[in-house]
Amino acid sequence: MTLTSPGKALYEATASGFGEIERIVERLLADTGLTTITLSSTTAFLSHWLVPRMDALREAVPTVDLRLQTSNAVEELQPAVSTPRSATEAARFPAWSAWSFALTC
Repeated sequence: MTLTSPGKALYEATASGFGEIERIVERLLADTGLTTITLSSTTAFLSHWLVPRMDALREAVPTVDLRLQTSNAVEELQPAVSTPRSATEAARFPAWSAWSFALTC
């Protein structure tokens, strides 16, 4: 597949714009000093156990931006690997990775 002349012109104009947006977003994220963690769990666990404790958690670890994702679907737990956004994060978290775990009661 090849781009037409108008397609090439549109690509060149938007590529530079999106590249600049990406650079600004990366700089803004690096400036926050926050580490984002996404926690996926059942609605019941998050709403009945974790959410009532969120204020204490924010006080204990103010540099963590915790994002909650709810799902009642049974999913295969797979380890995931992530990369740090900046040299600062790489220094703070040398064994940078994400993992899945299950709690049993």
